[in-house]
Amino acid sequence: MTSPRVTRWIRGFDKVRENLVVQYRLPDSWTLERLQHLFGVPPENPMYDSFPVDERTAKILEPSVGSPLLIDTLDFFVEADAVKA
Repeated sequence: MTSPRVTRWIRGFDKVRENLVVQYRLPDSWTLERLQHLFGVPPENPMYDSFPVDERTAKILEPSVGSPLLIDTLDFFVEADAVKA
């Protein structure tokens, strides 16, 4: 069985209102295996849930999205959306 195709995003939400403020598509160079390693997720986890971005992971991900992730201002998460065929 093959895994479904997904697009991975970094999404930033307002800390008070919790609404989506910004999103960045992660480039394909951020493979599932690479994200699992970054977030300390076991290989059997397909990372379909939301994973909070902390200061350490923000600094690693920022160059890939070309923008600072202002974690003091917004709550950021790495998330996956299914890609429709």
